[in-house]
Amino acid sequence: VMLPPMAIITSILPSEMSLPILYNFYTSSCSFRVRIVLNLKKLPYKYVPVDIIKARQQTEEEFTAKNPNQKVPTLHIHGMDISESKVICDYLDRTFPQPPLYPAEPVLNVRTHEVCEYVNSSIQPLQNVAVLRKVKKEGDLDPVKWAQFFIRKGLTAISSRIRPHRGEFTIGDQITMADAFLFPQLGHARNRFEIDVDKEFPDLAEIERVLSQDPDFIAAMPKNQPDFPKA
Repeated sequence: VMLPPMAIITSILPSEMSLPILYNFYTSSCSFRVRIVLNLKKLPYKYVPVDIIKARQQTEEEFTAKNPNQKVPTLHIHGMDISESKVICDYLDRTFPQPPLYPAEPVLNVRTHEVCEYVNSSIQPLQNVAVLRKVKKEGDLDPVKWAQFFIRKGLTAISSRIRPHRGEFTIGDQITMADAFLFPQLGHARNRFEIDVDKEFPDLAEIERVLSQDPDFIAAMPKNQPDFPKA
């Protein structure tokens, strides 16, 4: 298994207690975006897998003590546990300001925040594993079609919003927080929910292709995590 260069498995360096500890799951898009930001900031960290699908380790007492909301990711850093990926990413950007992941220019700054929130608030929560379980259990709806509706709606909004500001990346010609949030979502749309991103959102697919060549994004990909299932 190829390990992401910025991640250090707990069992390898048990004495390095000062390193941030990322409790996460390889396929979680919220975990994915935090891994991207940690890599962009060149921050080494300990990787602790939390199986949220089969073992449902997020419901165990030990993890609940770290995150009462029983979700990944959770980052232990500077003596505290931080939950919610947007909060984690913004904390990292404030405390490790290089490279900055929000543009200084006010309009581009606002658009970057908007893209993050389109993903974080309008798309991801409605494709969340717990939500889809509930839809399947209590509703008369196909969970995949449910998720596809909200993913398409959100990606359409993002495509429209970034059009005047696109450069090589989502907002301009520098990687921003918007890229860290959009890239994992496009992967989920394509691989998990069978949306033809290339056909339906060619502009976003082009951004995805560019980012897929970046070493920090490659290292954060699910297939490169230590808990990725072995063939």
